[in-house]
Amino acid sequence: MVRRTERHAGRRRGVTAGALLVLAATGCAADRPPVLSPDTFDAGISPADAPVDVPRDLPRVVDARPPVDGPPPPPPRGDVHVVITADNAYGFGYGGSASMMNYFGGVENTSAAAIFECPVGNGPERYVVPSAEAPTGAFLYIVTWSDMAVTQGVIAQFRREGEGAAVYTGDPRFEVCATGVPFDLGSRGPSLEVINEQIARCNARSGDPATTSAGWVTAVGTDAGALAIGEDNTTDRAAPAPGNEFPVACGIDPQARWMWFNWSPATLRWPTDGSPFLYPAPSGNPTKQFLIFRLGTEYIPS
Repeated sequence: MVRRTERHAGRRRGVTAGALLVLAATGCAADRPPVLSPDTFDAGISPADAPVDVPRDLPRVVDARPPVDGPPPPPPRGDVHVVITADNAYGFGYGGSASMMNYFGGVENTSAAAIFECPVGNGPERYVVPSAEAPTGAFLYIVTWSDMAVTQGVIAQFRREGEGAAVYTGDPRFEVCATGVPFDLGSRGPSLEVINEQIARCNARSGDPATTSAGWVTAVGTDAGALAIGEDNTTDRAAPAPGNEFPVACGIDPQARWMWFNWSPATLRWPTDGSPFLYPAPSGNPTKQFLIFRLGTEYIPS
């Protein structure tokens, strides 16, 4: 099951399909396979039918199949350890290029303490994702939305057990799609069904450039927007300013960087000319939220 720490009252939790509270079934003694003895194999009798005393003079069963050539199967990969937070709300999951197959989160932070402060679980949240839920060959997806005030961003690390390399937000190989479908805090954000509908639109590049990113965009960007990569997790702040919008987020490596969507790359040139991590004054949804980030399978350490 996906394990996570408990949260204080400054955070609202969403209940999403197959995500956060999964009961793991455990086998009992009656379910265990029988213990096989050499006599059972020699006699060629099924373990379920074998008597207590098996004659030794019965014909042996011989496996005449030729040996199978080729390398041994790879060892199973470890679970994924995640520490993540957002200003203000997030979820994440894994899937293929066409859709997410699972969604963990729907967490909405309603205070600065819930976003940044130690210990982990008070601010950023830790998850352990079983390897079966994060298979080799899957895309990593992060879904975010904000309260549309002051600052906005997401920062995280994903490290697979037994493997040294981690995936950090701010990797320039991430791509982002701005859906133009806003969600308020308290709504619990989009469902997995809505997310997958928007992934299909992102793949088809069918969104309106005036209200969406019109498909996936990278840090290079288009007229409809670009991936925004901000400061790393090393600098505290007195007040939000371009280049230093966020304090340090507890429990996340210094190499991780804040990430968001730049809705106007021609005029917002972080950090010298404004910041996409600071919410603009106009009402409505000028930042084209909610956002979907993803990292292709070929860039996830294996």
